[in-house]
Amino acid sequence: MEEEWMLSFLNAFVQNGFSYLSVLEGGFNETNKNLHNINLETINHHPDYCPVCRGSTESKGPSFFNIINKVIDKTGF
Repeated sequence: MEEEWMLSFLNAFVQNGFSYLSVLEGGFNETNKNLHNINLETINHHPDYCPVCRGSTESKGPSFFNIINKVIDKTGF
């Protein structure tokens, strides 16, 4: 079920003209932390509303990275 959802999700990007999609291990939490560590400004980032900046590190489900890797392995997407 997760893999079907992920394939639909990826297809939505393709259908809307996205040529590339980056998937980073650690997801938003790690990406956000790393961008701040190297002092890179992010567009439309609001620390007052950002769960990472506010200290939340709880996971809300299976790793997006792991699910997308399964889809890529099975479909060659």
